[in-house]
Amino acid sequence: MGQCHQIVPTILLVECLDIQMQNWLCGYSMMIGKDTIFRIEARSILEGLRIAWEKEFRQLDLECDNALLVESLLDGGVANSKMVELHLIHQLLCRSWK
Repeated sequence: MGQCHQIVPTILLVECLDIQMQNWLCGYSMMIGKDTIFRIEARSILEGLRIAWEKEFRQLDLECDNALLVESLLDGGVANSKMVELHLIHQLLCRSWK
């Protein structure tokens, strides 16, 4: 049996960063095409981290319900990955966050 990947039709993904649940600081939108949920969520984390760094936020709570993605980032599985997004997230996470 082959491995099944979930494909998402082209949609506009919108994420917002907030502090104390009601003060919206910034947001972004991202056009996504037919891709795996894993890659889309990785791109979303990457963009959120980039924005936070550019806005000079050095302490964040990052939430992600994709256990495989979280495990890959925390477990060091990034080194063996061919996914550019995972390598870029890893580089951002290695910066001087609090």
